[in-house]
Amino acid sequence: MIKWCAYCQQFITEIEPFDDYRVSNGVCRSCLPKLDILGTADIDALSGIIDFYRSLEYIALSEESPDIDAILSESRRLGIRPLDLMVGLLHPLLAKVGDMWSAGELSVASEHRITTMVQDLLIGLREPGKRRGRQPKPRVVLINAENNYHTLGLTMAEVYFASYGIPALTVVPGLPTEEILALVARTRPEVLGFSVALSTQMNQVREVVGRLRSSPGRPRHFVVGGPAVRMGLNPDFSFGIRVCRNLAEVVGLLNGSSLLDPDASDSGA
Repeated sequence: MIKWCAYCQQFITEIEPFDDYRVSNGVCRSCLPKLDILGTADIDALSGIIDFYRSLEYIALSEESPDIDAILSESRRLGIRPLDLMVGLLHPLLAKVGDMWSAGELSVASEHRITTMVQDLLIGLREPGKRRGRQPKPRVVLINAENNYHTLGLTMAEVYFASYGIPALTVVPGLPTEEILALVARTRPEVLGFSVALSTQMNQVREVVGRLRSSPGRPRHFVVGGPAVRMGLNPDFSFGIRVCRNLAEVVGLLNGSSLLDPDASDSGA
């Protein structure tokens, strides 16, 4: 679930359950001192963001062709940070779409069109940074495991890491094993992560990790996340693969914290 500041309308953190993208309102530290002095400008800004979300919802659920540039321009005008647009507005929108899909209230064509709209918005959020000259070496490389075609999660991940100043490279829908090995040898990331939707997709993950463990310059950490992990998948820890249930854990890992890892003696896992 997404913890969201009800006053400045910005992302605070994720809380359990991590597979629930509804918004739980709270107050961030920056807004706590302002609770007694919030004025008309704050109310107007909040109303504008609420109206913006409603317009997003209308565009998504109508048959209109979305103007991606106009949506992103209005988001910037309202002062919505890329991370907040992604986590606080697009995630809840996708959660609503998922609920409507489950209830049979949405056609296949509409679901595909909304997914494409969100994908285009995410590309628009990350493209400005990609156009500014040479890109820094990625500290994190995230790849969809073989046969996992859920691409929105990793596309969002790149925007998330960018908001924390962490260079990341995401690869969707995935790569053959040999190409993954070549990519890791070329980019030499600190973290190599895989998104898996089904337990059978762990086969490629184990093969890649097994072949990299004895390689010079291998990633310091191997992580696995995605729909299968959120549904309870626990990988074989003898491979030194860590479980990641939300992206904040990877940020903590890069800052020296630990993810769930029963084999703590394997310092390079």
